[in-house]
Amino acid sequence: MRKFKEIGCQVEYSNGRYHITVPDEFVFESGSATMKAKGREALNVVAQVMYDNPGVTTAIVGNTDSLPVKGSSDNWSLSTERANTVVRALEYLYNINPKRLVAAGRSQYNPVSSNDTPEGRARNRRIEIIINPYYDRLFELFLD
Repeated sequence: MRKFKEIGCQVEYSNGRYHITVPDEFVFESGSATMKAKGREALNVVAQVMYDNPGVTTAIVGNTDSLPVKGSSDNWSLSTERANTVVRALEYLYNINPKRLVAAGRSQYNPVSSNDTPEGRARNRRIEIIINPYYDRLFELFLD
C-alpha cells in the first residue's frame, strides 16, 4: 500500500477492504476515457498486488464531477467507461483474470467534495480501486 501513497494515491482500509483513490489527473484528461501514461503507473501497483495475492478480487469504480460532459456522453457513461478502460488494461496489458475484476460507475453521485469549486470538482473526478480479500480462504479459517 506504501507504493500507492508514493505515487500520490490515497489509501484507506475500511470494512475489510483496501480503498485506493487515484486522482483523475493521473489517469484521464477531463471528459475523456483514454488512459494517460501516469495512470499506468498506478496500474503497475494494482497488477503487482493481484499477482502477489491470487485470491483477491478488485472493483474499479469511476467517479465524475457534476458538470455536463461535452458531446453525446453523460457522466454515467463517462464514469463507467473509465472503469472499463482500467479493467481492460488490467486484463489485456497485465493478464489479470477478468473473473477477478469488476467495473462500475458512480457518475457524480458519490462526491467527496463540493462541486461548487474547481478544486472540489477535481477531487470528485477519480478512480477508486477496491481490493477485496480472499473470502473463501477466510471462510476456511473459520471452519478449522
